[in-house]
Amino acid sequence: RYFEKQVDSFHEVAQIAMFLSVACSIIMGISQRSGDFIVATIFILLKSLAFSNTKEELTPLHADILDQLPRRLATTLSKFNLDGQVTNYAVCPSCHSLYAP
Repeated sequence: RYFEKQVDSFHEVAQIAMFLSVACSIIMGISQRSGDFIVATIFILLKSLAFSNTKEELTPLHADILDQLPRRLATTLSKFNLDGQVTNYAVCPSCHSLYAP
């Protein structure tokens, strides 16, 4: 289980799209919300590219690739076995103090 990644069974285009969002998350240290934005943006770009070739409906291959793409960064990280336990803290907007849940 630890050496098997779910992402290995996905189409190469889906793997590259997911890797891009994971790299942004880990290397650039972006937040979950920003990561979700990147994942959604990649999905929209790929969907618009798929529809640019066909005017009516997606091909089965394009539909399969889009179905493989997660919609959230946390799901994408889990496909690479990079998900961890996350604790969300509340932040005071005036003094920026952290408060445990």
